[in-house]
Parts: sequence; structure tokens; C-alpha cells
Amino acid sequence: MEIPDELRGHPDMGAALELLGAGRLDEAAVFGEKLERVLPAHFFPQYFLGFIELRRGRVQQAISCLTLAATHAAATPAVLVSLTEAHHANLDKDRAGELFQRALDALDGDWPGLTTLVQHALEKGWYAEAEAGCRRLLADKTDSASVWFFLGGALHAQRRFEEAVEAYEQCLLHKPKSPDVYLQAAWTQHELGWYVDAQETIQQLLEISPENAMAHRESGRMHFHFGGHDAARDAYLAAHRLASSGQAPPRLIKAVRASLREWCSTNKAAYRCVVPAQHAEVPAPRTIPEGEAALWPAFKGELRERFVARFDAAEVFPQQFSVLSSDGHLFIDDLVTTPDVYPKKGTLIKYWNRAGELLLEAPPHQRIQHGACVLIGGQINYFHWVFEGVARMMHVEADAALRSLPMVLCSGLAASQLAMLDELGVTPERRLFLAADESLLCDDLVIPSLVTQGHVIPAEVVSFLHDRFSHLVPRNAARRRIYISRNRLGRRALANEAEILPLLAAKGFETAYPEKLSFAEQIALFGGAEAIVAVDGAALVNLFVVPAGAKIGVMAVAGLSTPHYHCVSHHRQHHFTYLHGRLVHDQAKPLDVQDLYLPRARMEQFLQAF
Repeated sequence: MEIPDELRGHPDMGAALELLGAGRLDEAAVFGEKLERVLPAHFFPQYFLGFIELRRGRVQQAISCLTLAATHAAATPAVLVSLTEAHHANLDKDRAGELFQRALDALDGDWPGLTTLVQHALEKGWYAEAEAGCRRLLADKTDSASVWFFLGGALHAQRRFEEAVEAYEQCLLHKPKSPDVYLQAAWTQHELGWYVDAQETIQQLLEISPENAMAHRESGRMHFHFGGHDAARDAYLAAHRLASSGQAPPRLIKAVRASLREWCSTNKAAYRCVVPAQHAEVPAPRTIPEGEAALWPAFKGELRERFVARFDAAEVFPQQFSVLSSDGHLFIDDLVTTPDVYPKKGTLIKYWNRAGELLLEAPPHQRIQHGACVLIGGQINYFHWVFEGVARMMHVEADAALRSLPMVLCSGLAASQLAMLDELGVTPERRLFLAADESLLCDDLVIPSLVTQGHVIPAEVVSFLHDRFSHLVPRNAARRRIYISRNRLGRRALANEAEILPLLAAKGFETAYPEKLSFAEQIALFGGAEAIVAVDGAALVNLFVVPAGAKIGVMAVAGLSTPHYHCVSHHRQHHFTYLHGRLVHDQAKPLDVQDLYLPRARMEQFLQAF
């Protein structure tokens, strides 16, 4: 926030900024209102209050305050920038672009100010505005390597890759020995499919920076793309040597991505189809505002075949639990959460090409498991643990020959997740926890496929979970109305909870914090509910035990969440509603953990049903 010179010495300014920085917005607003009374003709009070409203997620109020501030002749470009941010939050990109142009005009001729504004736009993800700022700067001075670099980044983010390459080439004309520019140019050429050009760019980088670890890593990627497996391995090892400060070289494995079903057929390994592929469809949810169900992802699609495979000499890798056969075939389809994204995460698969060939970096440690075991996997995340790990146990319970076998599990499980294993009869001696830095070499591995993939959760998964855990719900318990608060978690909380809580309390809702409860207490809480209101989050996994007919209100930002919980509610015959809110933009937090602001009127509309 930019402070006018005439207010820097104000006795309350330091305290107000400290409150603002600490997130104590209500207390900071008191200062803004006080300043508004003292300086009614000054732009700063409205700017300060608008800035606070933007942090609260009250976008319309922020726009009103900042618009008033911007009408003052003395208003600074910083006001226009905050107003730009408010209109972006209001999804009005055209108006945001107009305001950013005004900020550029206000800084015309101020090279440092314009450069700072471009960097701010890039940090905020306003790539069209950053491009406009770069072009304004380049109109006055075409030999600035940094501005050409910023322009390349803005164009790349808009997927205008050819123009981005041209910008990076201009940058290199003025700063020919910049490693970052060569890397960005090569990545952009790779996006275009210009693999030969990308390889040449990386080679040029290695000539000027032979000790650049990232350049060697990218050189390996290019070699692998063209089938040069040995050269790729050498380049990757060189990158590791340069970046790892004397650590032992990694164990690299060349593999091929394969279909488990086809491999089992070719190699005469056991493979049993449990449920054939089938079509699934879930009705669209009710939303507030009404008619916004189309903002959610598709609610229909094909559920893949579910199976159980079994073969000898397999290596299980940690975290998402892909499996490598002894002849170098890697199985990820139907075993990992997002198989098409998995190779790009870089944890296990370092290089891949269109032929399905892969270069793996195995974990540094390897354990050996003698005797049969079952791959269950799961993740620390509660949603993935329940609907992937625990759901896989359906296959185990259906086959008497598997019920006593050890299970390969994710390490680091919370007490509530271990309690689920207790309830399912998986005793401690049957738990083979696989840490992130080790793989498990098995001489007899049973591999059940994932049961849940994509947005649609099969009805039988919800029934399985309900049947296995509903005994923890006290009999004849009074039905309760529960608000699930996230405000002690520090992420994805309800920003205006203080405004919403009285509305809920008036309808008999009590506040609960599931993270403070044991697993049995959570199941008892949800299993005794006649209504649940919550911000979209992992606690809603427990909807599988909420009685049929319950009213469920989930506060979410359409487009940033997936409709898993609506699917669970549909199978449990709940009355489910999404209450659409807005993100509270906080630059210090990643997008997926931003808090949510819900307009009061939307909660009032939902509560009319009570």
C-alpha cells in the first residue's frame, strides 16, 4: 500500500499498517473510518478502506470505495492498481484492463514506476496488462533486455508461444549470456513442438554455462525425446552431480508405460475383471444463485473397468503407488489419481516421450517384501485416503483369499486414518507403510485398481463406507444442525464467518471443528446430523454417514472445486446445495488455500428452508 507523503507522519499510521499486515482488518478499518472523518476531501481514507474490503473479499464494497478514491485529482496510480485488482476479482476483465491503462498513463515517462507495475501485473497473473505495460516501455526504449524478458513471460502465459520466442530472442540480442532466458526460450520452443530448436537453444546455453545443472537436465530431456537414452542418462547424472553437493548418484531406470490388462494377458499373469466399464451420471446440483450448475465440471462419464491383478517380482513406488514389472513396464493407469498428469510431476518420472518410454529416478532406499501383499496405497489427504485407499479395500473384503494379507499403505497417516484401519480389522502387523524415500520390491503383489477416478464416485463406494462405519453413530441420537468451521485451520476458511454465524445460530446450528475430533467422534457428529453447512473441504468426506434426507449446504467458488461431495450426497439422498462465494485475494497464499467470502443474502436464502 502506497502512503502519501503528507500522511507518513500521522500518529496512527504505523499502528494501522501493522494491524493491516497482521490481518486484523476490523481494527484497521476503525482507523480508516476515523481518517475519513478527519480528511473527508482526501483520497487516502477511501483507498485504505477499499484496500481492506478487497482483503475481506467484499468486492463490490471495495469497488465503491476505490472508485471514490480514484475520482480525487491527487489519487496515485496505486489506487488505480487496487481498483484493477477489484475488477479482476469481480471477473470484469475489460474494466480491469481499462483501469490498468489509466495507471500506465499516470506513470507515462516514469521508467522505474512502469517497470514495477509490469512486475506487479506478472505476479498477480494479469498477463494481458503486463503485456500492455511492456509494450508501453518498449515504445520508448527497445534495448531493455529485462522488459523483453517480461514480455516473453506474459506472452507465454497467454499461450502465444511463437510471439514469446520472438521476445526471448530480442532479449538475447541485448543480453546474450543470460541462462534464464535460454531456459525460458527452450521451454517455449518445446511447447510449440520445435524440439530441434529447443535442443539447439539448450546446447547454446551449455556452451556459455557448462556448469548449469538445469541446462544439463533440459539437455537430457531433449536427448530422451529423440531416443538418445544413454545421452539422456548421462545428462541427468551430470545435472544431479552439479546440484546435489556430492550425494550418491541416483538409481535410474528406463521403463515403458503399459496397460496392466494387456501386460497380464501377454505374460499370463492373473487378471480378474471385478466390475466392467460403465456409464455414470449424476444430476446437476442446486445452486445459490440459482441456475449456476453449469459452472461445475461435467457430472457424467465413463467409469473405468475395476480389476484385481496379481503377479511376481514387482516394485512399488511411493506416494501415488505406481508399479514397475521386472521387465521394465510401468503401470500408472487405474493405479494413480491423475495418470496423464503423473509423468509431469517429476517425482518419479524424469523424462518421457511420445513412444511411452520413461526415465525413472527410483527412491534412494529399497525394501524387500517376501510373501504375498496387497497394494492399497492411499494418501495423507483425507479425501484421497478414503475414496482411493479405503475404497480399494472393497476388493479385499470380497475375496476371502486376500483378507489376511499384509497391505502396502501410505506412511504418515493421521490418528483418524489409523482408526479407520482398526475399524476395518487391519491389524498393525498387516500394515506395510511405504515412506516417500523408499520403494518396495515384492515377490507376490496383488494389485486392486482404484475404485474412484474423476468427479463421479460410484454408489457402491458410498454404500461400502456407510456399511463399515455407521455402527459408530449412537442409536436414537437427537438430530443436530452442524456448521463445520475451518477458521482454526488457517486455509480455505470463511472470511466473513462472524457475519454468517448469527444467521446459522438463529436456525439452531452449532459450530464444530472436526480436526479436533477423533475418527469415531467425527462419524458420530456427521451420522447424527439433519443438516450440514460447511466450506468445501475434506471434512465433507464424512457425508457418507449423514442420514438420508439431510440438508447439505456447501460454500464454494465454482470452478475451483470438484463436485465430489455433491456426488456422495446424491448417493445418500441428501438435499444438496452449492452456495457460491468469492475468493478473498491474499497474495501471500496460493490460489487453492485462499479464504472464501459468502454474501450474507445467499446464506439467508439457503436458510429459508429451515
